[in-house]
Amino acid sequence: MSEKAVRNMKIKSLCLHGVDDPALNSMVDFKVAARSNSREELRLALTSVRPDALIIDLDSPTALDALADTREILPEIAIIGVTGETDPKFVISAVRAGCKQISPKPLDVNDLLVAIRRALNDTSSQVTGRVIGVMAATGGAGATTIAACMVMGAAEATKQRALLIDADFDFGGVARAWDLKPEHTVADLLSAGSLDPVLLEKAVVEVPGNVAILARPKTIDEGHAIDDTMMSMLVQTAKTVFPTVVVDFPHKLDGVVWAALQQCDKLVIVIQMTVPAVDNCVRLLSALTSLGVPAEKIEVIVNRYRKNVHFISTELIEERLQKKVMGLVPNDFKSVCAAIDMGRPIPADNAVRTAVTKLAAKLIGIGDEAVVAKSGWFAKLRIRAS
Repeated sequence: MSEKAVRNMKIKSLCLHGVDDPALNSMVDFKVAARSNSREELRLALTSVRPDALIIDLDSPTALDALADTREILPEIAIIGVTGETDPKFVISAVRAGCKQISPKPLDVNDLLVAIRRALNDTSSQVTGRVIGVMAATGGAGATTIAACMVMGAAEATKQRALLIDADFDFGGVARAWDLKPEHTVADLLSAGSLDPVLLEKAVVEVPGNVAILARPKTIDEGHAIDDTMMSMLVQTAKTVFPTVVVDFPHKLDGVVWAALQQCDKLVIVIQMTVPAVDNCVRLLSALTSLGVPAEKIEVIVNRYRKNVHFISTELIEERLQKKVMGLVPNDFKSVCAAIDMGRPIPADNAVRTAVTKLAAKLIGIGDEAVVAKSGWFAKLRIRAS
């Protein structure tokens, strides 16, 4: 078979309904096989051409009727909606009506191409993100601060977007760390009944540094309505959109936490150099082992480390845990508290953030050379392979 014939086999046909943009005629691997503006023209195009995908203007007053016609004639067709509407309720109704992907107006051909490929289940264009969970062995260990620095460090190290999910539905503080009052939360996203990457993008808040935030529910009751199936669906969807996903877990183990934890590539347990923290970490490690979590999936880091101050040593901790400590994050309580109170990220040149950035690079497999070493506290940072 000729190279031209092989290429023609790969080209997918499109039907444009109410969409008119000359740039769509030159999309790689796709050809416009039909155009329509009325429901009658659409039905004719679908039955005669039988395209692989439909691109439809959702802002048309007859769009939902046209979607119903399309699903009746070609139930398996990939449908991509184009809209200038930003209301999540509108997006949810479009997804429920059959849209697999949604592309915003004004139309961006590159964005539309991504949407078409995802709608056609082109796995070569899907992101398979890495998930890092962060959990404290004791309350007040600073796990949320570590998680916030972790997601910024991952974005910096990979030069790609990273998502931080606040999974502490009762008392999470992720949004507060950026002084955010997001319009939409985890609860709003999961209330749709079905979850799509487009819905996820609508719910997150973008912050400087190539980072996106998905906030805790507005009320505790909303958080308690989220079950393990919903949580599993959320993390699975997040992995298809973001190269790195960091989950800030609550200080507990339950079905919802377990649903997300199972999808983590790494789980970071944050402790302080105190006897109660180490004892609790032993207890947590035992529980995770009994649940079948592989030892190599778990890393332990010490937060608020101060040299020659602690009663116990790192060697004693490792002996008690029967596990090496991955890293020591230096103590800068004053700067961290100021950042939390002001709702601002810890500065990039701060020793705490620098240490966690290096840990993030190591966790996602980039290596120490990706992070530029800095003077001061960072020179005292101890990072070890587990």
